[in-house]
Amino acid sequence: MICQGPLEWDNIDVKSAIKVTHRPANVNFTLHHEPPCLLNEFYQLVIDVENKESLDIMDVRLSFGLKDQSQNTTNEQTAHISMDKAEYDGNLEIQRMEANIGVIQAGKMSSRKMYIKNMQTGSKTVFVKVIILK
Repeated sequence: MICQGPLEWDNIDVKSAIKVTHRPANVNFTLHHEPPCLLNEFYQLVIDVENKESLDIMDVRLSFGLKDQSQNTTNEQTAHISMDKAEYDGNLEIQRMEANIGVIQAGKMSSRKMYIKNMQTGSKTVFVKVIILK
């Protein structure tokens, strides 16, 4: 339809929508560990993050923790986790922790060590998440 006369812009209904989706990061994540995890001894896990992007990735962080799978109804914490050093200060820590990796150059890898000290036997689940902010 060809409009005759002046166009009344106020009568035109504009319906636009833009959806921006990000592509998945081209990053390899590996968790290395050697069983068994013994009672009251530090159990080492090595977390590798490899940048397969063509550019450096900035603000890389690790979020990690330990979830107790036992039927412990008292919410008593039964393990301690620490980063980079096998150290225990007497406080049981099972909550989520974060560690800043910083910048990983294109084609390079960064490794971090996580230590778990179990005070009681039972099943536990380790969770690790790589967070890339930029």
